[in-house]
Amino acid sequence: MRSPLARLVLAAATVSLTLSGPAAHAGTKMFSPLDQRVLEQTALVPAAGSITAYTAPRDGRVVLTRFCGGECVQCEGTTLGSGAFASRGKPCVEHPKGLELPPGETVRCTNTCNTMGAALFSGLLKP
Repeated sequence: MRSPLARLVLAAATVSLTLSGPAAHAGTKMFSPLDQRVLEQTALVPAAGSITAYTAPRDGRVVLTRFCGGECVQCEGTTLGSGAFASRGKPCVEHPKGLELPPGETVRCTNTCNTMGAALFSGLLKP
């Protein structure tokens, strides 16, 4: 019988091998679950105003999996433009396979309504 720690290490090694093994598709960027952090960033966007809502680190990698801005908040990246953040009438945009943000990518958001808005960024950060 293995100790709980040994089972955890074995499970983590199995997951890591599964994510980075030969079954991964070419061009897909996968991370070991042990060397990444969850990214949850919320930026409040003032009524009828604009702010820099998120800046990706220059070192490390950010993979965006979800963006929420709602009807009033429209965002645009310095290199990605608005496509990654366009909700097309839905409150959130999903990137199931992940969308890697370029290093230093700055996302600027504008609120077109007269009430406070918010932009929510979810994903993974690999230092």
